[in-house]
Amino acid sequence: MNDPTLANDAASQSAASETRWIGLDVGGANIKAADTAGWTSAEPFALWKHPERLADQLRQQLPAPTATTRYALTMTGELADCFADRPQGVRQIVDAVVEATQLKASAGVDPLWVYSLDGQWLRADEAKSSPDDVAAANWHATASYAARYLGDNETGLMIDIGSTTTDLIAIDSRGVPTSSRTDLDRLEHSELLYLGVGRTPLCGLTSSLPFRGRDIPVMAEFFATTDDCFLVLGRTAAMPEDCDSADGKPRTVEHSLNRIARMIALDHRSFTLDDAVAASEHIEAILKDRIATGIAKVASDASAWVIAGHGEWLLPKTVARQISLAQELGAERSRVGPAYALACLAEARFA
Repeated sequence: MNDPTLANDAASQSAASETRWIGLDVGGANIKAADTAGWTSAEPFALWKHPERLADQLRQQLPAPTATTRYALTMTGELADCFADRPQGVRQIVDAVVEATQLKASAGVDPLWVYSLDGQWLRADEAKSSPDDVAAANWHATASYAARYLGDNETGLMIDIGSTTTDLIAIDSRGVPTSSRTDLDRLEHSELLYLGVGRTPLCGLTSSLPFRGRDIPVMAEFFATTDDCFLVLGRTAAMPEDCDSADGKPRTVEHSLNRIARMIALDHRSFTLDDAVAASEHIEAILKDRIATGIAKVASDASAWVIAGHGEWLLPKTVARQISLAQELGAERSRVGPAYALACLAEARFA
């Protein structure tokens, strides 16, 4: 005689094995998504300019949902100044995800779970009711995943250098021991450095730039970013079709040179590629120094680093064991690290 309990258990395990978890990281400037099978997506989206278009952007970016698709969500976009406060931002982002995926809870199955700062998972309504628990939690998800690479009793550091910020989070084989919960906490303890390899304005990093043996004060204007410096230095690839730059012109060495020149009241007529390289190397040195200083404050005794993001070249070689997620997972998964980490964490939690 067949046991209906065993049959139901078998059906539940089969459904779980067919579930596709998509991790979703909604930022203020980029939306990143990934599943555990190799699909990834990273698209620029200026949330602060067009919050009303978020659901449409998600519909375009995400694969069509099926009955077995589930979503794991984290966000930093709630900090965008288009929102009056974090609660409004969290509500609108969660509502946009629900609208875009068009999935509703049925038969006791919740299609959307939101990651919280204590490593727990909240349903959509719970997340909207507890916005401070889920706001800016993507760093914790990445660090929780990164802890998997450490051995027993090993102390480590998760380093994620992105286009806008750098995360420096102490980890161990049990997880994420930091007591920080908010970005204010992390800024205070150097766990969050507001600098990155893409969107950081040069005037936010330095008061002057070298120019032919002279030290020239920079203009406090949004003329150029770190992306321009790393294009000039060949650290990142030019993309002429991409106009997400300080002046809205293409991301090419030629235009980057002109943008950097404006920082000291010049233009391409009197500012050469050699001049741009000298200025860019100066900016690169500043970033390296600030990141190294932050590492020393957060985890000077770490025996291993787990490195994510796309600014790995800025790191010193002071730790013997460096685990690069770009090498472990591939460049695409590493680029969307928080989203991929979420998908893996959710798959393990809800299996």
